[in-house]
Amino acid sequence: MTTSLTAPVTLLREAYDGFARGDLPAVFGAMSPDIRWTEPVGSVYPGPFTGPQEVVDGLFSRLATEWTAFVVTPERFLPSGSTVVVNVRYEVTHAGTGRSAAVRGVHVWESDGERFTAFEGFLDTHVLRVAAGV
Repeated sequence: MTTSLTAPVTLLREAYDGFARGDLPAVFGAMSPDIRWTEPVGSVYPGPFTGPQEVVDGLFSRLATEWTAFVVTPERFLPSGSTVVVNVRYEVTHAGTGRSAAVRGVHVWESDGERFTAFEGFLDTHVLRVAAGV
């Protein structure tokens, strides 16, 4: 694997590790100030969101308050030029309903070579909506 493919994967691994620790500065350090973040169609938290602050306000702060557990585990990183596709597994428990769910998904990240400029998630939103009771 070439350095041009290794660097974005390393940056993303650090961001996912930061998310798992609750270290949002580590997550946002990987994002461009004008990142375009797109949640899947049918998401409990529809977007898109532009910039890290919108991601915090529209998504991350809600995840922190509405779920007692929201674990995203990256399983495989597939770099291709400025794009990195990540196979992920979600394990969640909703605070209001007490329901848990597990679902696999895909995250697609676009990079400008230094930071990630776009994110799009793909997963079975129905599973998460049932857990959230919506």
